[in-house]
Order: sequence, then structure tokens, then C-alpha cells
Amino acid sequence: MNIFFTFDYELFLGNLSGSPERCVIRPTEALMRIAATHGVRFVFFVDSGYLARLAADRVRHPALGREYDAVLRQIDTLKRNKHEVQLHIHPGWRRAIYDDGNWKHDNERYRLHDYSKTEARGIVLEYARTLEEAAQGKTLAFRAGGWCIQPFEHVAEALWDAGIRIDSTVIPGAFSSTGTHEYDFRTAPADSRWRFSCDPAREDRAGRFLEIPIGAQILGPWFFLKFSAIKLLGKSNSGRFSQFGDGSPIGSSKGEILAKLLKKSVAPISCDGYRSQSLESSYLNAARKNPDADFVVIGHPKAQSRYSLENIDRCIAIMKKDSRNRFTVFSEVAKE
Repeated sequence: MNIFFTFDYELFLGNLSGSPERCVIRPTEALMRIAATHGVRFVFFVDSGYLARLAADRVRHPALGREYDAVLRQIDTLKRNKHEVQLHIHPGWRRAIYDDGNWKHDNERYRLHDYSKTEARGIVLEYARTLEEAAQGKTLAFRAGGWCIQPFEHVAEALWDAGIRIDSTVIPGAFSSTGTHEYDFRTAPADSRWRFSCDPAREDRAGRFLEIPIGAQILGPWFFLKFSAIKLLGKSNSGRFSQFGDGSPIGSSKGEILAKLLKKSVAPISCDGYRSQSLESSYLNAARKNPDADFVVIGHPKAQSRYSLENIDRCIAIMKKDSRNRFTVFSEVAKE
């Protein structure tokens, strides 16, 4: 099995963006320690809009200059330790306002296709260039912010011109239609990778892009009831369950929350916080089904906790016991 541990390296986009120290620096250091223990490599999809704003505003705001230097040092450390840095885009950073140590986000234009095709192209090329300068190397894989990659035709040429050849955004079977998150992956193939042209959720064997989707799982109401109970009891804010990040996400609507509590839903295989409890079972199910397939896990440094790090560490140890497993990164796929 080809195993990819991928992490979206970013701040929060809700009312409180959080600090870089708590959201990315310290949790990423903890993840690197786990990787070093097991001799594996991780992929970090760096939110390059955040990087671009730090670079642009660091002269006016000395604190942002210090943030920028700290993030660049960590990206350099990731590269030196053989981890991979790839492109992640939240276009709303173009409209974010820095005020008194916090970023204020206007999420009315959350998706790339909320901008004109010309504007979206400019964002993709600028952010790809910013990341390549920070990482001192080309990127070839992409993950859309909030999984909002459709309609793909809106950014296809821009991504191709930016050197992107692989996408890892699709969660097969997942669907969302909210004020910010809009995607429909219900047509995605059952395979663990495929080529595509116009829509990453539809196979085109002659397509020039390769999709390596995030692993998907079915979560029932019981999972979210237990998660809600932990939050209500305050356990999510203390001890093993407390996330490292000190910001707040874009909130789910009451309708979204109710739907998860009433019926099964498709979710990514995640190593974040409480969700990491299903990591081991998801892996074992995937290995039984097809030991030669790709197994892509998504996580976020900001959403890690002592609990999730314990689960990641234990699960990697289990995965390592199978000699057929290969921990890999996207640049290795490009060589195949």
C-alpha cells in the first residue's frame, strides 16, 4: 500500500486566526518528531496565500516579519528532513485584514471560482511563485482550500502553467453545498488514483492531470454524538483532547450539524484531534480491501492534540509492520 500522510499547513479562517506558534510551528515540530522516530516522510500543503500576505506586509508590521522568518525556517527544516512541501490555496487571503495581532477574513469570496478567471489565474500564479521562492524549489501537487476545486476549468490552465500535475483534493462520495464550501465528489471513481481533464471527480484516461484522492470513510451519527459530548463536557479544551491551534474555524450551520447527527455522511480519513480515533480502523479496512492501493490521510497541524499524535504514532507503527507498505510523497509518484 502507498501511504501518504498529508497536512494542510495553515492558520484558521474563522473569527480568530490563531498564532503561527500554536497553529503551525509547534504542532509541525511534534509531527516531525513522530516522522523521524519511524523514518517516514510527510507532505505539507502550505497555504501560500498566508505566505504571500506575510511577505507583502512584513515591512509595515514587524510582527509579521518575524512570523515570515519563522515559517521560512520551518519550511527549510521540513525540506532538509526530506518532507515535501506542496501548494495549498485559500484565495481569501487576498482580502484579509491584519488588525492587532489577528487576521480578519472576509469569507464571502472563499473559493477560487468566486473570482473571475483572470483574477483566479493571477492568484494561482502569484501564490505558486511565493511558495516556490519560500521552499526554493518547484511544486507539482495541489490541494484546494476547503476542497473547493470545482468547476475545475476555471483554474485548469493556471494550475498547469504553475507546474501542477497532481491534485489531491477529492474525497470520493463527499458532497457539500454551504455558504463557503461547495463541492460534489459523488461521481468520483472507486479507484485510488485516476487521470482527469475537466473535473477531478470524473476519470478521463487521456487527461493530463492525475488525481490521488484523500481517503474517504462513512461516519454515522454516533461518531458525531460522541464528539459533541466531548465538546459539551469541555474535554476538547483540556488534556489529551485539547487542540494545539488557538484559533477558530469557519463555523458549521445548524443544518449541517443536524444532518450529521441524524444520518451517515462521507468524511475524509483524518488524523486530526478526535477524528484520529478512526485512523487505525480505516487503514485496516483499506488494506483488506486492496493492499496495493493508495491510502491518503489528511490532517492539519493546527488541529492536532496529544490524543491525535498518540494515534498517528501508534498507527504508523502498525503500518510499518507490513513490509508491502510504502510511505511516500507526490514527487515519487511523478517519477513512476
